[in-house]
Amino acid sequence: MSWESIEEWPGGVRGDAFRSAAEPILAQRRSRSWGERVRAFLASTDEERLEHIVDKVAITESRVYVERASGARFRAPRASLIGLQREGRKVRYGVYHGDDFVLYTRDGCDVEEMLADQLGEPSERLLLKSQMLPLGVILFGGFVVTGFAATSIWNLRNYDLGYLFAEGLYTSEGALAFYLALGLLAAALLFWLLMPARTHADKLGLHRTRGVFRLLRWHVPVEEVELITVREVAGVAIDIVAELNTKRRFGGSTDVQSCVLETIQVAKGKLRQSRALARHRRRAVEACLAGRTLGDESAKEHDER
Repeated sequence: MSWESIEEWPGGVRGDAFRSAAEPILAQRRSRSWGERVRAFLASTDEERLEHIVDKVAITESRVYVERASGARFRAPRASLIGLQREGRKVRYGVYHGDDFVLYTRDGCDVEEMLADQLGEPSERLLLKSQMLPLGVILFGGFVVTGFAATSIWNLRNYDLGYLFAEGLYTSEGALAFYLALGLLAAALLFWLLMPARTHADKLGLHRTRGVFRLLRWHVPVEEVELITVREVAGVAIDIVAELNTKRRFGGSTDVQSCVLETIQVAKGKLRQSRALARHRRRAVEACLAGRTLGDESAKEHDER
């Protein structure tokens, strides 16, 4: 693990004064604002739990120090930082063999500027295609299901549900209308929360979001991606699959050790072309995970020839 648990913050006067003076702070970031705390709470996921959110950051010549929302303090070598990725107002910093950390952008932040100078521009991000329907179709279906749910809930005003359930009339017309309304409401929520699914690959690893508002997020660090393979499915489709060296959830409800990143449908009589496309897409994923562009990979293959 890159992170090392510590008790003292660098530059303090507690303990050996000579030791603290040996690691002067080059840049420091104060605690989160209330707005950042609210955004972090709303965006918390399994990979970015509240206790893992970074509250304070300090940068020295050789290390990065963080204090998480739980109060725990850690440090890691600056050499273990592998890249950065921007997601709106959030910046994710990748830490090799350690939990990534996320900061919300601030104007004139010395920490952000120093890390940007070290890591350079955000790594190239590759959007992987899936079998999900186009966004327009998904939005139309979501509004239709939501409309049916709203109509069913509105129609419940014609029934005295308290009386029906108090009398044990669980299969009456009003009770069935209540069950239908609940089912449609649950379907509408699942529709908006789970569709569509988007998968990205970059130097930091693999990322997947679900839902129109991207509230559900999963992340696989690059060091846990063991291999990118191609699998043919009964001659009708070809999957680009990531083999992991540990089990993780990646867009589903269970831990898996391999996950489908992209599916290429095979048209009739086009198997050879589809195989070539699958190899091309596999190389593109591998290039992004390695911090290279596909153009760099093609040039490397040309030189090897």
